[in-house]
Amino acid sequence: RDVTGVQTCALPIWITDAEAQSQLSLWSMAASPLLLGTDLTNLNSTELGYLKNTAVIAVDQDGIDARRIVSNVNQQVFAKTEQNGDVILGLFNYGGSASQTVTVSLAAAGIRGSATATNLWTGASAGTLSGTYSVTLGAGAVQLLKLVPVGGTAGATTYQAASSANTLAGGAAVAGCNACLGGQKVGFVGNGGTLTFKIGRASCRERV
Repeated sequence: RDVTGVQTCALPIWITDAEAQSQLSLWSMAASPLLLGTDLTNLNSTELGYLKNTAVIAVDQDGIDARRIVSNVNQQVFAKTEQNGDVILGLFNYGGSASQTVTVSLAAAGIRGSATATNLWTGASAGTLSGTYSVTLGAGAVQLLKLVPVGGTAGATTYQAASSANTLAGGAAVAGCNACLGGQKVGFVGNGGTLTFKIGRASCRERV
């Protein structure tokens, strides 16, 4: 059947409710334009519920593109940080026939310490999370979480080692890193390799 069809190209598709929810979640994580290409008179209550979920639509409308932080065949995780410091975490099971347990490091998503989690599709609390987080998802399913840093982690200042404002010398170099905050890391620090952070008017050199 033709379900929500919320997409950037208005083509009819036949997918399960879980897959439709995953589609809308993925496009919201990408801040993609949302177009509805289906007969509006044939939408059922589940499909209408997806389209009327203001918390998920707000994720799409923030204008912030997510980055992939886990890519393990059918286990995929994307994260993005809102302007107020909240982190949106999307955990996906790309498989169409079996459940998958998806695990993610919260540090890779930008959470240092702990955070309160809210399931954006249900509105229910997912508790206080720290370290790593795992969830078992059915075929084609998604869990979309909003993480709000708590305690000493709220409002914490972080500095990107791979920032173009920093100075690398002595063989230190930037490399890609899917599990790292910002998608990059600095390697070969030590044995003459140095990384100098530019922090306001001051600087701090890391030699290790």
